[in-house]
Amino acid sequence: RRVLQEPSVMDAVVRATSKAEEVVVCPLLEAKGEAEINVPTVTEVEQHIRMVLAEKHQGVQVDRVAVHYQNATSVHVDVNMNCRGENSLLNVQRTADAVRDTIRASRDYIDQANIFLDLNAGKNTVVPTNT
Repeated sequence: RRVLQEPSVMDAVVRATSKAEEVVVCPLLEAKGEAEINVPTVTEVEQHIRMVLAEKHQGVQVDRVAVHYQNATSVHVDVNMNCRGENSLLNVQRTADAVRDTIRASRDYIDQANIFLDLNAGKNTVVPTNT
């Protein structure tokens, strides 16, 4: 636009190109109708994760689920959980891997699942004070 405002410029054609892998597509903007837009709400994603984990991993208690939208239709989730009963670190790691796989396989829009383990669950944590 600035080029056309110059008194010595009669006409200008501006073209921009990019590499194919750099092209960003927004499915929400390109959708032709409401049927093409199927993005779950944060509440729906959280409820789904809690339900799936309750069914398939009885030894896991989900404390918190954080949902992050990526590229308008992909979802990344962070799950804070604790494991009930006696577990070695190896068993907890295996459980976390299984939980991650279960979450990712449960819905095609979930691209990433990060699992965080609360090692303080059920413990009376006291913050020491300097006296």
